[in-house]
Amino acid sequence: MHNGELRRLLSCHKLSTYLFNNSVVCLSLFVQEFFLGKRKEFRHKFKIIATLIFSFMLIGITGTDGAGKGAAVKYLVDKKGFTHYSSRAIITEEIIKKNRPVSRENMRLTANELRKEFGNDVLVQLSLKKAQEDGVSNVVIESIRTVAEMDSLHKNNGSLLAIDANQNARFRRISGRKSESDNVTFAEFIAQEKLEMDDPDPNGMQKAKVIQMADYIIMNDGSLAQLADEIEKFLAT
Repeated sequence: MHNGELRRLLSCHKLSTYLFNNSVVCLSLFVQEFFLGKRKEFRHKFKIIATLIFSFMLIGITGTDGAGKGAAVKYLVDKKGFTHYSSRAIITEEIIKKNRPVSRENMRLTANELRKEFGNDVLVQLSLKKAQEDGVSNVVIESIRTVAEMDSLHKNNGSLLAIDANQNARFRRISGRKSESDNVTFAEFIAQEKLEMDDPDPNGMQKAKVIQMADYIIMNDGSLAQLADEIEKFLAT
């Protein structure tokens, strides 16, 4: 994805954000159009704003590596009809474009570069823009790693779900995934996690703060059935 395309997507998303956050004002203006005889325009615009108000559900997922964020996303997609947007996929695309190896360290550094150039909530903004283009109503974004991303999620009336688990269990889980970015020793895993919890880079991850400030936290040390029960409780709040 080229820098010009990134800027275009971020600019276009401002309109949908304005409509969502100012829905009452927009509806009032549309009703005025109806009584002025512009019924065709009214019906079209009312359909757009009604979709935003009544159908749109936004969830951000945060948490520690290997805690079960992917399992939570899978449940929301398979059982609840959500559409998944992945920050990792956006970052991986940038890594490949820059001809870098896909490693955990390059994931962190490339994400920091994107945030420095386009703002610390760029990954959320791009995911929201893609959701708008896809015309979906229920969106889950994986994963939220900075306070700015969390703030952007909340400004768009989203909720933040955090997933955590025992550190040893999490390392076993990521080792089993066998992905390029998870190919680390336990010592490397601990060191990288410590950095990601509060990166000294001003454009870096702030996982500890984000998890602490989440709307709902699940300790995923049990079975998938127990995780599903906790997700249902979160959805009911």
